[in-house]
Amino acid sequence: MDKDIARHIAKVAFRSWSQMADLVYWLKFHCEPAEHKEIGKAIARACGEVIFEVQNKMYALYPELEREYEETIKKYERSI
Repeated sequence: MDKDIARHIAKVAFRSWSQMADLVYWLKFHCEPAEHKEIGKAIARACGEVIFEVQNKMYALYPELEREYEETIKKYERSI
């Protein structure tokens, strides 16, 4: 796989994970506690899959992508 494609996949995986994780807090105000807990756990499992099965595979192919990502976070305090 081309490095630029791997970089793009890793970034999309991170954005997907981020958006899903944000849902857990938002749902707190729109669900019953038991429902929030159940959905929150499901979201956490899905986020883990995105990170471990997608983003980390890209980093395994191109370890320098993880360093690039970390440097970007340090510089801008967010993923860009």
